[in-house]
Amino acid sequence: MKKKLKICGDIIIGDPCEMVKSEEDWELCEYGSHMDKLGINNYMCIEYEEDAPDVIDNNGNIIGSFCTDSCMLVITKLSSLLEYNPEFNQHIMYPDNWTLIENFHGDIEVKETDDGIQLIGKGNICFYTEI
Repeated sequence: MKKKLKICGDIIIGDPCEMVKSEEDWELCEYGSHMDKLGINNYMCIEYEEDAPDVIDNNGNIIGSFCTDSCMLVITKLSSLLEYNPEFNQHIMYPDNWTLIENFHGDIEVKETDDGIQLIGKGNICFYTEI
């Protein structure tokens, strides 16, 4: 499996079940797989069952982490999420459950490894996930 997303802006990485406004929307977007049905068009959704990984920049600094209670993970622009769900504030209330990377310009790639799945961000801010 290899997926890639080109994205620019403030990005958010986290569980889509907490992004949606209602159970109906959770079903409509097919549990995060089709966020475009909610008007969020630039996103990537992957199955992600790993324990909460750290998001680490190229200097070795932890810049975030996230959890996935639904075993799904969505990466999208925060502005797109807030346009759909202006009430969303989980990244502020529970910052350990979300990674917010401000002003990211580049590509995010998903790689399958022997240990699971790894996210790799290449751009003005480079990062990777590690358990």
